[in-house]
Amino acid sequence: MRDVDTSWMPRIARRIRAIVKRESLDAQMDAEMRYHIECETAERIETGMSPDEARRSAMRDFGGLERHKEDGRDARGFRSLDDSARDAAYALRVLRKNPGFTASVVLTFALGIGCSCAIFSLVHGILVRPLPYAQPNELVAVWERNVSRGYDRNVVSEQNFAAWRARSPSW
Repeated sequence: MRDVDTSWMPRIARRIRAIVKRESLDAQMDAEMRYHIECETAERIETGMSPDEARRSAMRDFGGLERHKEDGRDARGFRSLDDSARDAAYALRVLRKNPGFTASVVLTFALGIGCSCAIFSLVHGILVRPLPYAQPNELVAVWERNVSRGYDRNVVSEQNFAAWRARSPSW
């Protein structure tokens, strides 16, 4: 029996949990960062700084809460999925507030999808779908050369085609 590598399963479970419990994890992360800033502020107050100056200095050295929060969200994984969900929610809010714009967007998408389907149907029917013959790779085009007029590809007359067909062993 083969050993199955299941080390990825707990990671996926943690990431799914991070998506489902995003708000509580964000609140925990925010509380932890604020705790670190408060500890740093308290240490600076003990060294003789004023409380306002100690807090400003601690915040400056910490480097901004939002940047660290974004780094934490990146470490949890599924950042692109999270961003896409937020973008979709924002788009829905904007579309709900502007019904005229929403109608024009829906109409534009409907026309675009309809035109794409129609063009694909034509291209499929003309170029992609195989020819309705048993062996389409054996089809040939027959031309005549008209030296007096200088045409290399002249349409074959019915009499010449019938004569060629009668003399050809393949037909």
